[in-house]
This record gives sequence, C-alpha cells and structure tokens, in this order.
Amino acid sequence: MTKTLTVKNYLEERKEWVEERLKKYLPPETPDNPLTSAMRYAVLTPGKRIRPIVMIATAELLGAPLSRIYPAACAVEFLHTYTLVHDDLPSMDDDALRRGIPTVHKKFGEATAILAGDALQALAFEVLAKSAESSISPSSVLLVTTEIAEAVGWNGVVGGQQWDMLPPVGKDVAQIIREIHAKKTMSLFRAAVRSAAIMSEADTIHMARLTRFSEHFGRIFQIRDDILDQETEAKERPLHALPGVVGAAATLKEFEREVGFCKEAIAAYGSAADSLRGLIEFLTEGVTS
Repeated sequence: MTKTLTVKNYLEERKEWVEERLKKYLPPETPDNPLTSAMRYAVLTPGKRIRPIVMIATAELLGAPLSRIYPAACAVEFLHTYTLVHDDLPSMDDDALRRGIPTVHKKFGEATAILAGDALQALAFEVLAKSAESSISPSSVLLVTTEIAEAVGWNGVVGGQQWDMLPPVGKDVAQIIREIHAKKTMSLFRAAVRSAAIMSEADTIHMARLTRFSEHFGRIFQIRDDILDQETEAKERPLHALPGVVGAAATLKEFEREVGFCKEAIAAYGSAADSLRGLIEFLTEGVTS
C-alpha cells in the first residue's frame, strides 16, 4: 500500500478484483432451476471480502504474482459464504436478514439454501483442484487444499458452529467462547493467510510470522464483531459473546492486546507490510478511540 492509496481505497480496489473473479467462477443463472441463482445471490451480496483481501495483501508482501493467489482466494470466499448460508438456516441461527437483505433461505426456501451451501463448498474445492492445471504447482495446491479443508471441517468452522449451538458449560465460560471463536472465525483466517504464503513459496520464517499474524487477526475480527454487536448479543445470547461474560471493558482490553500482538507479528517487515497493517487499522475503526 502506497502513501497515496488509503486503506479505504485499497480495500475497494482489491474488493473489485476479487468480485470480478468470483463472478467468473460462479455458474450462470438458469431460469428453470433456482440453485445457481441462490449460489450467485449468496456470494454476490455486498460484503467486505476481507478473507481474500488479506490473502492478496500477504502475496503482495511476499512479492508473489497475484495470479497464483486468486483461485485459493475465491475458494476461501466460497467456503466462507457456504458457512454463512448454513449458519442462517432456521435449524441454526435462524436469521432472516444478512447485511440488510433477506438471507438465502428466506429468498429461495430452506431446501434450496442448503443445496446452495453444499454446491458452494464443492465449487471451492473444484476451483482449487483446477488451479493445478495452471502455473501453480500440484504440491502447493495439495498443501493449500489440506489447510483449507481442515479449517472448515469438523475441527474448524463446522465444529465451532456445533459448539456455538450448545449452551456454554464449564467453569471458564470465557475460555470456551474463545475456543469457539478460534474454530468458527480464526481457523479460516489462518488457513487463508497460510494458503497465500504457500502459493507465494514462503520460507519457514515467513510462514511462522504470518501464521502468528493470521491467528491474532482472526481473533481481532471476532472480538470486533462481539463489541459492535454486544447490545443484540446481550439480549439474545448473553453467554455466547465475550462482552456478556467478561464485560465490555475487559473485552476492549483483550481486543487492544490482540491488535498489539498482530502488529508485532509483522513488525520485522517494516513498510512492506503496510497493506496488512491497513487491514488491522480497518478492524479497529469504530472500536478503539
């Protein structure tokens, strides 16, 4: 990121890049079958695209061609979207709106929403597999596929969703919430950044630094949501978010501590990591003074 390119401009520009490629990978709408319309509706609903953008910023830091990153970045966004579609279902969070518009099951029906989520998950791995046909090495594709599959599976996002549906039980409810956050949110950010590093042919030193960055970045993202949504969560599910358990002040301190750790993880890169720092700055807006 240059001095003349603000965080907002950087995010908007990279978001446009991502959305152009998402559209290319998505199947066309078919008038006689709502499945592909539901897939496109779910993915192309306005969103931040923060996961693919952090992958692009990682590749930029490491000096890798962005053409190596786009298939994995789109795959991560497809997987993220699939988890949202399923999270919103009546049998889970039962949300009628997402980002201010009707959720997929409200617009297309529950059965089609389930199938759209299933299809997006399959499309993500199809995109990854086919990326081995380009200049990306099959061994890198295999490593990235493993990273991402583990992040969204039984011990990642899906497992975290299961725990999130259960009442927190135990002496340390706050720690249980942190563990759920690690699975539901941090795991996919970790896989996203590590996947970008793998595709960029990063060495072990870069991988260690960027893994630390991704873990703290994922925690920042989730705690930020908890802070911004604390009034709603306090009423609906007070024991499923940190402010409802440890209080608003302690949650903010934890957020600020994680921001510090996140910046520290990439300090050695100097100005080369300004894009990643810009993403950290973006997550602090509206939370810290």
